[in-house]
Amino acid sequence: MSAAGEQATWNIAVVEDVRAWHAMRDEWEGLVEGRPFCRFDWMEQWWRSYGMDRGRLQIVTVRDTQNRLRGFAPWWRQVTVSQGALLQMLGSGNVCSDYLTLPCRSEDGPAVAEAVARWLCESRDWDTLELEGVLADDPVIQHMVECCRGRGCGIVQRPAMSCWRIEFPSTWDEYLARLSKSHRKQVRRVEKRMLDSGSCRLRRAESLEEMRRIFADLVRLHQARWQSAGEPGAFACPRMLSFLEGMMAKWHADGRVRLYELVEEGTTLAAEIHFIENGVSYAYQSGVDPRHRDRNVGHAMNVAVLRSLMEEGMRALDFLRGDEPYKAHFRAEPRPAAWWRIAAPQWRGRVRHHAYVAQRTLRGWVKDVLALAGRTDG
Repeated sequence: MSAAGEQATWNIAVVEDVRAWHAMRDEWEGLVEGRPFCRFDWMEQWWRSYGMDRGRLQIVTVRDTQNRLRGFAPWWRQVTVSQGALLQMLGSGNVCSDYLTLPCRSEDGPAVAEAVARWLCESRDWDTLELEGVLADDPVIQHMVECCRGRGCGIVQRPAMSCWRIEFPSTWDEYLARLSKSHRKQVRRVEKRMLDSGSCRLRRAESLEEMRRIFADLVRLHQARWQSAGEPGAFACPRMLSFLEGMMAKWHADGRVRLYELVEEGTTLAAEIHFIENGVSYAYQSGVDPRHRDRNVGHAMNVAVLRSLMEEGMRALDFLRGDEPYKAHFRAEPRPAAWWRIAAPQWRGRVRHHAYVAQRTLRGWVKDVLALAGRTDG
């Protein structure tokens, strides 16, 4: 049998039972290819914190004729009034997991994408699929979407906030040479006045107890900053606290999670939590004391962490999603992301899709009318 013929006979199954999911752990980990937010621990902790009381697992697995796992769609299902039976990525929502995909080996990507699309178009157990946290040029996601489109699914795509990454050169001086002249001056000023003078120092947690202490400061500073701006802050949701506390407990021993703080005379000015994978540090969340905003404490924290990572020999810093200007100033490169909405080809999915498109069209029309009215009044 040819390779293509064998792939056509690959078995597609849905895992809904938590015990069956846990039994897949080793196979799962073998396919995530260095994506920390696709790892089993990350998604299992998310399920405990966010999913298990709101829906059910819907992990679509693709196995070959020898029952080897070749790829999977890490999804969950919940029922909503507006979307019907809604499929989403494990790790979605407030947690903001990035670089999500259908994990598989690159050579199996097209076959896995086609198998998952075939299941989507034949199953009557869903109405809408939403994909967030995926790169716009992810070949497996793109192939799955096009297969669904060809089978009659309604498709909506819109740009999402980019992820931003700095690939490190060999030395700190080489990195500084990349910066604009004005930003290079700012960095050197921060180094001279705050870091090299000993006024402030970067400290990294060495134990789980120290991680928990710095994390408490991170939460306090993050909330103070956002609440001073009239926003609730990410940690207003108890689920977020539960999730990150669980990840610290899971990953602290093997160095996959780090907590940093910038300290001045015993006072924590800023704190960050990072996740580590294959020499890349993913800057996940931070907190900066709003009382020191005029001192560019956040900028100093970025400089201190960058220097520390480069001295350690890390190969990159990933700022994750968000198009804040400071990322470009530090010469991070954008990695465009996308949001996808796929509607089932059956009548329920088609009806919801047409309603969704009509609603978006109406909103766009109202926005244009209001803008025109504003120009006319002016």
